Amino acid sequence: MLPKKEPLLAAIQTFPRVYPRMIEILQLLGASGLISIPTEKDFNSDINKELTQYLQSFTKNAKDRVKLFRLAWDTCMSAFGSRQVLYERYFFGDPVRLSDDLYGIYERKKLMDRIEKDFLRD
Repeated sequence: MLPKKEPLLAAIQTFPRVYPRMIEILQLLGASGLISIPTEKDFNSDINKELTQYLQSFTKNAKDRVKLFRLAWDTCMSAFGSRQVLYERYFFGDPVRLSDDLYGIYERKKLMDRIEKDFLRD
């Protein structure tokens, strides 16, 4: 069994653009919440009461909310997350060459014939 090349090349073209955008959306949603994330040590300190009160949300307690922010931070702000964005952009190779490959294998004859028949009549 061998998958069709065209859908794979389309996915290869799409993912390097979608992944960085997904990271950007996480950064926009997280906003300043991604910058000052308290640690477990902070929750075990004198400021525990304030953290518990001010970091809670409607659906999450402070600790669970901080865990979500930490996950988002690891994904899009940490050294690993930053390297991952760069990796996903270029893992499949040169984006220009990949676009050229996809363009080169795309079956255009049926569409060109249809355009000539329907729109380029004499």
